[in-house]
Amino acid sequence: MQNRIITVFKHICASETRMLLCAAGIGLTMALSFAVVYAIAYAETTQADIASEVVRLHILANSDNEDDQAIKLLVRDGLLPQLSAQLTTAGDKTAVCAALEGELENIEAAAEAILRANGYTYNAQASLSRVYFPTRTYGDIALPAGPYDALRIELGTGEGRNWWCMLFPPLCYVDITQTEVSPALKEDLDALLTPEGAALVTNTNDTNMRIRFKFIELWQECKALWTQ
Repeated sequence: MQNRIITVFKHICASETRMLLCAAGIGLTMALSFAVVYAIAYAETTQADIASEVVRLHILANSDNEDDQAIKLLVRDGLLPQLSAQLTTAGDKTAVCAALEGELENIEAAAEAILRANGYTYNAQASLSRVYFPTRTYGDIALPAGPYDALRIELGTGEGRNWWCMLFPPLCYVDITQTEVSPALKEDLDALLTPEGAALVTNTNDTNMRIRFKFIELWQECKALWTQ
């Protein structure tokens, strides 16, 4: 009788142990799943909040040969003053996009005039598009990888290395080799972005922000690879 009681007791304990281990495993899996879902939602929402207030400029060269890359930069240098003048009174992204939409033909014509003046026969095409950008740093401001609305200027086949910047707020007109962006421009970003988005973009030396920024970057890069 005593042996039977011991045997039953061991069986019950073993069953309860397995149940506890199983429950712990399920709980841990659920916790990790919730953490991953939360992190992905955070990455999506934060990048989208930043992108909702930003317009990029994207100039694609005809090819990677030296001449096509050189004319790409001449087109950039010729268009930036024109774009600056056109967007002077635009106070938000909606106004910027509306102004650009109405000037696409003029932007194309200006780009093609630069091409022709330098002996290039291929055309330019300007459009407002949703474009994926990798992470980009401008001095002490950084934009995480992800999709952004952009003025896209395609030179010829558009198959060469491209050049990009942030058209609004106006980082295109800043010397991007400098180590710091002006306080006024940072104030513009603070005013346009959510507190979290502004912190990520401007606090590039904060360890906590760098970790969050890196996760957004990795998630957007993975998502871009999946959709290719």
